[in-house]
Amino acid sequence: MVVAAVVAGDTARIRSALVAATVTMVVLGVGWIAGMGFGDVKLGALLALTAGWLCTDPAGALTVAFSFVLLAAGAAVAGSVVTWVARGLRGRMGRDHRAASGTGGRWFAFGPHLVAAAVVVMVALGPVSAV
Repeated sequence: MVVAAVVAGDTARIRSALVAATVTMVVLGVGWIAGMGFGDVKLGALLALTAGWLCTDPAGALTVAFSFVLLAAGAAVAGSVVTWVARGLRGRMGRDHRAASGTGGRWFAFGPHLVAAAVVVMVALGPVSAV
């Protein structure tokens, strides 16, 4: 896709994709510093790169990136609330990986929420958008 865009002279899509991926990686990188898995950061950057490609304006790519991260965080919060209620408010999520991860036995898979948010953002953008 990048080669086709360069040959066609459409570098705006490349800039938009890179802006969205960079902003998402920086925002999720703060989560990585706080204990999020780096796989989630890389997945988020790749999904934002794809969503940013659908934008033709680098300024719109900022909106895409922040919308993507906020939707993913909102989905994760909603998912964690449902998990806590379903497990009787015990506050335990996932299996016990206390020794391996140092998280005290509490972890949360953020990847599915990133994918769901990316799908929502990409469907909202449509096949061609001038966000």
